[in-house]
Amino acid sequence: MNRLRAWLPALAWMGVIFAMSAMPGDSSGQTSGRLVHLLLSIISFLFGQDAAAEIDIETIHLLIRKGAHMTESAILYFLYFRA
Repeated sequence: MNRLRAWLPALAWMGVIFAMSAMPGDSSGQTSGRLVHLLLSIISFLFGQDAAAEIDIETIHLLIRKGAHMTESAILYFLYFRA
């Protein structure tokens, strides 16, 4: 029973990854797009409209999506290592 309890978080996270990978690309893109707009709003508030206007939105969008993949893999590694 202790082994199952140790592996349960890793297995649950694998399920989360599987469910997120089954999302259509449009839905996933909208989610990360909202995060890009939030980030641009924060930059605009802190540094002004000119600073926000100079940022390449596509690059930020790519970095957020790749960062999300790296983060979910890092979490899985941590849970696997812990188990």
